[in-house]
Amino acid sequence: PVGAGTWNAQPTNKAKNTPQAMLLAMWLLHIPWQRVIHWDSRAVGYGLAAVVPMLGVYYLNPRLREIALESLGNSLRQLHWYELVGLAALAGFGEELLFRGVLYEALSRWHVGVAVLLSNVAFGALHSLSLNYFVTTTLIGLFMHGLAGATGERNLLAAMVAHGVYDLIAFILLIREGTPTQLGVPDSQ
Repeated sequence: PVGAGTWNAQPTNKAKNTPQAMLLAMWLLHIPWQRVIHWDSRAVGYGLAAVVPMLGVYYLNPRLREIALESLGNSLRQLHWYELVGLAALAGFGEELLFRGVLYEALSRWHVGVAVLLSNVAFGALHSLSLNYFVTTTLIGLFMHGLAGATGERNLLAAMVAHGVYDLIAFILLIREGTPTQLGVPDSQ
């Protein structure tokens, strides 16, 4: 296990329900899920490749890491490896389905440009631990939006893969970065 003990499972339980809620919203809004998510090996490849620049943002912005560590570090350290994988996968699937799926698709019926802007500002707002975090995640949301069209047709699979893999790597890095401080061991750098 990554950590021992128990963690308040409430956020995990909410994450577990997110995909079902988003699929229900798509059904209620008459958005066929097959139009926004379908298997394409190129999308998986683009999603995996997109993790590299996202990790670059993570490393180039130490304040972002500090904020994430303060907010998530203790909770993440309590999870087992399989819970981290599940949380990252559910966040990648659920958040992409919500912001670049349901919200974008619903708003794009009114105006595509406004839909791109508002769906990604909402994504940033969900992650607004600070102004820096809000701006960074809004820009990452715009990147994800572009990624959803990387194969030449709209497909959230690339963004879902990138989001889930990035979150998993970031979770592991946060756990590793936070461990020396938590244990009272001086930072070796």
